Amino acid sequence: MRDALVAGALAHYVADVGQGNREEVDLLERGVNYGWREWEGTSCFMPPAGGCSPDGMTFPIAEYTHAEGKSITGGVAYHGAAIPGMLGAYLYADYSSGRFWALRAATGLPAGTPDASTEFESTVIADAAFAPVSFGTDLHGEVYVMQLFANPRIVRLDAAGPSAAAPFPATLSATACFTELATLAPAPGLIPYHVNATLWSDGAEKSRFWVPPGSGGATVPDDATDVWDFPVGTVLVKHFALGEAPPGDPDWRPVETRFEVRRADGWRFVTYAWRNDRSDADLLHAGGTRLFAGPAGGPPHEWTYPSPQECNACHRGGGAPTTPLGPSSAQLERALMPGWAALAPSLPNSQVAAALAAGLATGSPTGPGEAFPDLTGAVADDLDRAARTYLHVQCASCHRPGGVAPSDLDLRATADLASALCQPPEAGDLGVPGARLLSPGSPGQSLIYLRLALDPGHEAFMPNLGVAIPDAEGLALIAEWIETGMDAPLWSGP
Repeated sequence: MRDALVAGALAHYVADVGQGNREEVDLLERGVNYGWREWEGTSCFMPPAGGCSPDGMTFPIAEYTHAEGKSITGGVAYHGAAIPGMLGAYLYADYSSGRFWALRAATGLPAGTPDASTEFESTVIADAAFAPVSFGTDLHGEVYVMQLFANPRIVRLDAAGPSAAAPFPATLSATACFTELATLAPAPGLIPYHVNATLWSDGAEKSRFWVPPGSGGATVPDDATDVWDFPVGTVLVKHFALGEAPPGDPDWRPVETRFEVRRADGWRFVTYAWRNDRSDADLLHAGGTRLFAGPAGGPPHEWTYPSPQECNACHRGGGAPTTPLGPSSAQLERALMPGWAALAPSLPNSQVAAALAAGLATGSPTGPGEAFPDLTGAVADDLDRAARTYLHVQCASCHRPGGVAPSDLDLRATADLASALCQPPEAGDLGVPGARLLSPGSPGQSLIYLRLALDPGHEAFMPNLGVAIPDAEGLALIAEWIETGMDAPLWSGP
């Protein structure tokens, strides 16, 4: 809760962290009912027998859904001089997405203290690679924000200069990245690549392309599981399609093409949503859902597009700069795809070695045994490596040191899992007596398995973003590993 002096009126603003899908700001008043847990913000959350009723409830003066962020951080009112247009506004932010808002009365505050009759409006003022945990002010009314994890720091809010970034084209065809959309034929300069263990995205098939800048190469880290550091100007393109039909096939069902663009201030994520007739894809400015035709005789498929804030939530660990998730040496160490031959003659048949030989990257080649296993093939020969790889890909972007997950659990493939063995849960036991994070031999008492096995609509389901259809094969892999394959639980290789 923050006391905020706004236009001469002392107002108590309460930033309330949500439960299922909404974060809210309330104006604190004596003796009112804010609705929890019948209501979550303005959404009916747990209706009584007669259903949710707004009678007698006091609703938030501002709210947002989990498409924009998942953990609100309450702020302060601005009374400084550096940003004149912000004077008197209540500032708040979201820890997971790095989005900042300014809240103010829509038509100016009436005399006295604002109350439930006052109309407010909230405006997005920034999207930052920052995980705000607290706000403060100095003697001059300037506002400071603290980040506690990954890269602890305190920064001052200042007015931003005009953006020099060019807008993205309104359609995928206008990007000129593909010479023919009907077959997804890449234009010259797009290098196709693949990874060993793909992130589960509701069963979608993925095509990936790398567009290096005109100069400078990616830096290959010593740890094969760390993502490469790509230079400014790099573009990574990822295409999603439903079903197994290839581009150009009559049954090909494209749904999304996503761009990751490296700029001086970090990565920017841009999404194009395909039309049902497959003629083109349109630039999206916000997240959402869209129905696509299902397979012959099957139901339609609802595809969810991430908002830019949801992209940031996954692609930045605890406020660290945004970064891609997939392209590490452990992921890229596999045979070349068609299209590499145009880069240089006689390239080695390895994506990592070929990138080094063609001058697209600098560093060391992948060592023996450092590549992730291909999870599309048989995994019985090394169940432990397969399961640890799966957890790394699906979970470790958040569950790592400095990650946004509010726990110490480290699910990177190279991490020591001893701390998770038989450890009591930090965030609830799902009502399972004796539940532990990992209970060897018992998936039914292992929360890592149980949370993956929940319905995606459940508040405790993991991963809690980007999945609406469970990964049945991945779940079976983790169950088998816990039951029979944890003979090497401290395995520390990729």
